[in-house]
Amino acid sequence: MNFGLSLAVLGVLLQWLAGLWLRSRAGSVLVLVGTALVYNVQTAYFGIYQKYVGVFDLRFFAADPVMSLSLYAENGAV
Repeated sequence: MNFGLSLAVLGVLLQWLAGLWLRSRAGSVLVLVGTALVYNVQTAYFGIYQKYVGVFDLRFFAADPVMSLSLYAENGAV
């Protein structure tokens, strides 16, 4: 179910970005960078703890992103 919902949201995001790209290329790039950042946070967290990110976990990452990424580099499954 989680992957199905993720696919639906990705489809909507891509349709929205296609229209945004025609109006504002800078805005479209900003959305893509934000999406990539969120994806990397989710991947790093799942690689370490084998569970999905919660609200508390986002605050943990925001408090010290370098530590979170170094933990992922040391302990994450490649």
